[in-house]
Amino acid sequence: MKMRCNAPVAAASLRVAGRDGMETAPIRVGPANLSAIGLWIAIAIAVPLVILGQAAYAESSESANDSPHNFPVGECTWGADLLTYYWSDWDLEFFQNWNRHAMNWPLYLLNGISVNQPGYGDIMILEPHSSNGYYGHVAWTAGSWYDDRYNGYWILAVHTNWGPGEELFTHDGARFRASWFFFHPTWWPGEVWCWDNEKMYPLDSFISKAW
Repeated sequence: MKMRCNAPVAAASLRVAGRDGMETAPIRVGPANLSAIGLWIAIAIAVPLVILGQAAYAESSESANDSPHNFPVGECTWGADLLTYYWSDWDLEFFQNWNRHAMNWPLYLLNGISVNQPGYGDIMILEPHSSNGYYGHVAWTAGSWYDDRYNGYWILAVHTNWGPGEELFTHDGARFRASWFFFHPTWWPGEVWCWDNEKMYPLDSFISKAW
């Protein structure tokens, strides 16, 4: 398997991740030892967020929102905003400060660029679907790995307001989860397959930091 990036989270994930056999469609394949990966990510990501959250609460007598761009607490956009800012060194810039639903990020995000597959610190945007709501979904990616057996990419996504996957930690009352997705470049229209619930989701785009 080829790894697109050498980030710490990605490297740790690659060491403990395995793949089951894939013989029939739909894909019946996925990473092993997700709990070990989740524990590593939880420690790496949760501790700084908790410290930042406590500092924010200490400065305010009311509940503070530590989302850099004031997304509603618990939404997928809120989780992606936190993770890109604190773990990708990416201060998202939007064309406007309203109607910033996940499905609109490809249009409104000024300092992002579309890529063929995500690496550490990028974001994955899903189009509206019966399983992810009217406004679409956005997730932060901890890395992607090319699986030459199936000519596709395994993507490890970390996100909020999403059910399937391994729960990592809770911050501001919202659950952060890690989920595995599989993407084949020839699938059209664009789709990703979620290993955790064995469902296909319409893919809008992968976006990387432009500046």
